[in-house]
Amino acid sequence: MNNKLLLVTLLTVSSFTFADAKLSKVEENVAWMIEQTLSKETCDGISNMFDNSPMFASLTEEQIKTVKAISKKSMEKVSQWFKDNTAALTKVYLKQFTADEIQGLVDFYQTDLGKKLLEKMGPLMADIGQMYQPVMMECMTDMQTEMMKVMPQPQAPAQK
Repeated sequence: MNNKLLLVTLLTVSSFTFADAKLSKVEENVAWMIEQTLSKETCDGISNMFDNSPMFASLTEEQIKTVKAISKKSMEKVSQWFKDNTAALTKVYLKQFTADEIQGLVDFYQTDLGKKLLEKMGPLMADIGQMYQPVMMECMTDMQTEMMKVMPQPQAPAQK
């Protein structure tokens, strides 16, 4: 009886260890992709998209410096969140991709074309952001206006 219990325990532990080893490789791959896709160049591109927004055109140099510092700090926070949540993000990736497909993505990102994509992602996003930013600002304003029409308005306190 004790031998059977020991055997079942060993098989169970070894299967968990094997599963963890496989998951560790997937987590490693997801962490690597996050690190690559949230590279300094990409984060700088996203920050520049916000920093160069037309809504900041009237700011002084000092205000622009402050806006850039805020933008940089925000991107660092986002980047850190992704790094801190690799295990949870791995589960999200595994809902969309198999472990082999994730490995394929890593393999692609390590090719010359994949490296170029990673290198150009930030500037690409910044350029596209500049193009669509006026439309996005208009959409956000329109959405806010329309939502205010359907949201209950706060009532003034009753007069005594």
